Amino acid sequence: MNDMVFQKLEKLSNEKKEDIPVDYVLVYIESVYIRIIQHWLETALKTSPQETTKIFMKLLACGTNGVSGLFKELPDLENLF
Repeated sequence: MNDMVFQKLEKLSNEKKEDIPVDYVLVYIESVYIRIIQHWLETALKTSPQETTKIFMKLLACGTNGVSGLFKELPDLENLF
């Protein structure tokens, strides 16, 4: 499964010419998924499995900034360092 997702992400990354290596994207997705499950268990299954899945998918689709509005404008990452 991991290889299949990696290959799909790699293809999409090549098409979009993203500057983030695919293995970083995959690790990011995996860690978010694992941490959401941990949080779900720690909060005594406060949300249903379906609702928890929707939360994960929304975070994945919209990104942290998309759901939080943390940045009104994205920072200039090229000149960050």
